[in-house]
Amino acid sequence: MSTTNPFLAPQAAAPTPVDESPTLPLALTGTALLIALIALLYEQIMQWFWQPMDLSIWLSVLSQSLGWWGAHLLTVAVFTFCFSHTYLERYALRAYRQQHLLIGYGVFSLVMYLVMGLVFSQVLFWAYETSGLFEYGQVLGSLFMRLVGLVQFGVEIVLPLWLCLHLLRSSASGEASVSVFSATTIALCFALITAALNIHLSTLVVQLVGHFTSLPSSSGWEILLILINSMLVALLAFVAAWRALPTKVRGFRGDRLLLASVITLLLWLVTTALSALLLVVLLISGSIKGELVMLALFGLVQLALLWPFSQLGLRWGYRAQPA
Repeated sequence: MSTTNPFLAPQAAAPTPVDESPTLPLALTGTALLIALIALLYEQIMQWFWQPMDLSIWLSVLSQSLGWWGAHLLTVAVFTFCFSHTYLERYALRAYRQQHLLIGYGVFSLVMYLVMGLVFSQVLFWAYETSGLFEYGQVLGSLFMRLVGLVQFGVEIVLPLWLCLHLLRSSASGEASVSVFSATTIALCFALITAALNIHLSTLVVQLVGHFTSLPSSSGWEILLILINSMLVALLAFVAAWRALPTKVRGFRGDRLLLASVITLLLWLVTTALSALLLVVLLISGSIKGELVMLALFGLVQLALLWPFSQLGLRWGYRAQPA
């Protein structure tokens, strides 16, 4: 009969992976989406109040704004979910006092939306009317608008989330183990990050191309086409990632997931630019006929390339750790 040596110091049990991921990021994401939607509705109502217009015109403007709303809400949801998981994982936290955190975050975020909306409206007014910035060219004006939008996103979305998580961290409960995520969760986050990056990059390219060429000015409907394209990109990226990832993944590692999405998009954009250049040269030289057929084939080939590029991005950038 074996006996335990009473003089040996007890050894701490090795940390074991947790099968369930924290539920707090999902609750924060829902709160962020609700606040963002309230802010967008408030902005539309105030615009209609200060600039009265016929109901039919207002509905037309609203319908064209739905695409931008969708892009903004997708970006807010993806960032909030991934940042929350990354923060909890970095500081080995499991849960907060969820009710206090959600109420504090919701109120703080809504106040920042309303206050900074007024501040940035004054900045844009100064850019248009006082500084004469847009007189130097539409390209410079578009880049300035992008910069203002990036700062606004940081102040309205990033700052409230980080500050609430940081200030209430002392009351959070820690964990001695690493969370385990399913391949479906990681693949979905990877696909949505890729789609969000594709949306913002595509809108910037469309604006710059419109400024450098004689194309007609944007009517607002192109964002809907970009959204449809990005959803197709997300679907292909999700399936490719789901097939490449192990069934259970150890740790979330949001920064590595973002790196994998950036690598995937860079590979895809480089091949898209080279293929488009080759297609334009062939069309101008008259070497091929049937332009619509060639454009369709070009689109299918680019979508097909997204599959191996997604797997390469995950292999080089994410390097999944099986649980």
